[in-house]
Amino acid sequence: MNISISKYRYISKLVNSLLDLIYPPVCPITNMELKDGESIISNSIFYKFDIAGNPINIKNKKIDDYVENDFYFEDIYSLFSNFHESQELIHLIKYKKYFWVGEKIGIKLGEKILKETKISYDYIIPVPLHKVKKRSRGFNQAFYIAQGINSALKSEVKEEFITRAKYTITQTKLKSKDRKENLKEVFLVNLKYSDLLKGKNILIVDDVITTGSTINSIAKELSKYNPNRIDCATITLA
Repeated sequence: MNISISKYRYISKLVNSLLDLIYPPVCPITNMELKDGESIISNSIFYKFDIAGNPINIKNKKIDDYVENDFYFEDIYSLFSNFHESQELIHLIKYKKYFWVGEKIGIKLGEKILKETKISYDYIIPVPLHKVKKRSRGFNQAFYIAQGINSALKSEVKEEFITRAKYTITQTKLKSKDRKENLKEVFLVNLKYSDLLKGKNILIVDDVITTGSTINSIAKELSKYNPNRIDCATITLA
């Protein structure tokens, strides 16, 4: 027996409502039952964590390690200012595969970006994973964060514009100088799309920005194809 799409959606909604009554949805961060109007995560975490300042102040703090003319992006947008506070949230997204939480957080970040700039972005580019790491993890968390941001900015998410050409060791415990060396010639623009970059406003998205070496490496590669502007966005600063 064939069921129409509208009937299927009605039945699915009814089943989900019944399940919610039996097993009320719980926020994976606070472990508290979600309230009416809350979806996936509790709104209370946005009051629990310190919200980052404006993009210019963030950039000024992050470029101390760069010599003049050695950075290739303009502003950095961030939702949270303290990685230690939001570390559990990042780990849920990255290692527990709660990628839908990344998308939800991305929406909040996108709304913050709209308040802080009048720039209209043509493309949103998530920081790519190497194919080996993506196969192991199963997904790229930056892509889902970018999708959430895009829900607010109404741009285009272009994961295919940048490729990660080399597998690199994690940046987490490296010093600033070693981070830059580790990222040499790692990212490449897909030449199939290079002509689309000229004169465009681009937003690079990552889950965490520490020194900014990763985003700067990508911005440097993108800058070879004459975009109008390159900015960056992240969930939290470390």
